[in-house]
Amino acid sequence: MMGRVAFFLLLVLGGALGQPRPPQLFVASFKTHSISVYDLGARGDAEPLRRIVGEHTRLDAPHQMAVHNRELYVANVNSVLVFDRDSQGDVAPKRMLAGGKTLIQDAHGLAVHGHELYVSNSSSSSIVVFPLQAAGNTAPQRVIWGPNTKLSRPYGLAVTDREILVANSGGGNLLGFAREADDDAGPTRVLRGPMHSPKGLALCQPWIYVADSYGGQIFRFDGDGQLESHLVSPGLHPVALDMHAGQIYVANCFGNSIVVLPGGELLRLACPSGVLITH
Repeated sequence: MMGRVAFFLLLVLGGALGQPRPPQLFVASFKTHSISVYDLGARGDAEPLRRIVGEHTRLDAPHQMAVHNRELYVANVNSVLVFDRDSQGDVAPKRMLAGGKTLIQDAHGLAVHGHELYVSNSSSSSIVVFPLQAAGNTAPQRVIWGPNTKLSRPYGLAVTDREILVANSGGGNLLGFAREADDDAGPTRVLRGPMHSPKGLALCQPWIYVADSYGGQIFRFDGDGQLESHLVSPGLHPVALDMHAGQIYVANCFGNSIVVLPGGELLRLACPSGVLITH
């Protein structure tokens, strides 16, 4: 009898452990040098489920984030920090990519694809690519930089099997590069619209969503790079965005809030600079 009970409990527990976790909302704050994690149902001034904050975290004006294999990657001014996905409190990163050889300088965009890590540097107008497990003062394996690239203050990044897409803030456009691009390679395509300062970028196949911090604008391009729709929300200052269940979650930096579209204000917090929804 006890054996049957133990077997039944093992089945129940195994099934529970195998259940997908509910989606969570990760928010980076430029002002408080922190990352807060919320349940997607959180509203208003709700307390986060957990926060990564404090001197040991080395967080300094974090921006775009990515989760891969239960690790959280953070673009962090002059470094990339890697934490366990469930980290909380004043915890040190498990890995840090920083130093002169990395060429990471004023990092705003970050993406993980396959076994590679991509970082966009706003002040040096470059994209640097590393092996995913790179740490310390490690030189990138590829650097996209030079006049032919047309890069000018790049921000948000997204990477597919074939392409690197970057919100080219200084050029008022989106640039697409071959995924293996290196050195002074020119873009394979340029996506244009009535954009002024595109910063946030998210893919939701087949759509490409772009947050333009000037004038509270959100753009949607189709997979061929044609502008499909254009949303203007006065008072919005979008610097990052992500998608979930047909809704757009926007980091409204100067408005000190996360806004969901369609909908309205979701959460109040100081100067959000990155937003990520994970499962």
